[in-house]
Order: sequence, then structure tokens, then C-alpha cells
Amino acid sequence: MGNDFTGKIYILRHGQTDCNKAGLWYCPEDSHINEDGRKQAEAIKDVIFKIDPERVYCSPFQRCIDTAEMVTGKDSRYPIIIDECLGERNFRGIEGLDSEGIMRNFGVSMNFSPVTPNIDFIPGVESSSTFHKRIEKCMDNILNNSKDNEKILLVTHGGVMWSIIHQKLNLVPKPRTFLNCALLGLEVKHGIFSPFLSINMREDWYSDINPSWSSLQL
Repeated sequence: MGNDFTGKIYILRHGQTDCNKAGLWYCPEDSHINEDGRKQAEAIKDVIFKIDPERVYCSPFQRCIDTAEMVTGKDSRYPIIIDECLGERNFRGIEGLDSEGIMRNFGVSMNFSPVTPNIDFIPGVESSSTFHKRIEKCMDNILNNSKDNEKILLVTHGGVMWSIIHQKLNLVPKPRTFLNCALLGLEVKHGIFSPFLSINMREDWYSDINPSWSSLQL
């Protein structure tokens, strides 16, 4: 599925929320981006305009909708397509907890990434395998409904970014979450994904990847 698509996919994490600022792992779906989040979205707006994506898919979570509307402009010629499958991994079982709280309450570390299976046993938490399968199906559906040479923007979450990287680049997710409004560009040729753009990504997120692609190449 999705193996015939050739084009470019841009994955944008939403702007900062108060939950992010407080280091909490679960953030309600109706949470808006905060003032810093709006500044982050505004700062990357020109890049999105330059990319000029033909399709814009967005998580149904309010923080992603806020971000998508800011970076594309509410009068964008490309409507924002809300897609349920781009929602963040369900962390309701650890609501109100930061990494220290999760260690204190459940004895597990969150230092492995948002897709760690270490928390699969916690009631209310979406299992890592179920989450990965959801994102895999989501990507297949998006690519199968796209035309060759299209530029597709996904406005989503850190966990979704990790899952795509893990599955499409065959990389094991590293510690530390992505920065808010991190943007990763992936070139797709007949189902093969290659990174070519990196903005607001931590410089050390993958030290074994040639840093020559960590610049704006549109």
C-alpha cells in the first residue's frame, strides 16, 4: 500500500501548549497552543508558504488545527483536511504526569521517546504496536489518495513523527521529544523514504545521519 507514490511529505509538529511547557505527557484534545506556540508557528509560516503544499492533512486535536491555520493562512487555496488517524498516541492513563511522575507512579522511564512500549501496561495508554499500525495505515491511505509529485503537509504530533521515522526510515527512536514546530521533509520515490529537510529539529536527534541534509532544500 502506498508504494507507488513519488513526491514530498513534510511533517510539522504543532506549536507549544501549556501542557508541553509543563512537561506533561497527556494533553487534552481541546488544548490550544499558547503564546510561545503562536510565535513558533508564525516563525515557520514563510517556510510553509515557500513549500506551497498541494494537500494539508491535520490531526483533529485543537493544537494542530491552531498550528495548521497559522502556517497556511485561513484563506489558503488548499483546505485543511482533518484526519482522525493523525491524532497523538493516547496517553490518558498518564494524565497530569510528567516523566518524574510516571517513574514515581509506575516505575518506568519515559526517556526513550513517545512511542516507547515501556508504558503499554498502563490502563488507558494506547499500546505502541496499535499506535504504529494506526500510523502505518494512515500513511498508506494518504499516499494512495495522492498524485505523483504532490507536496503533502502533515500537521501532527511528536509521537506521530517518531512512528513515521521508525517505520519509513527504519530508525530506532531516540530519547528526547521533538521541539514544537519541528519540520521534517521526506522525499518519497516508489515507497522509499529519504530525509532532505530539517528545521527546528534537535541537532543531535540522529548523529549518524549525514548533516548535509539538515538545511532548507525545497
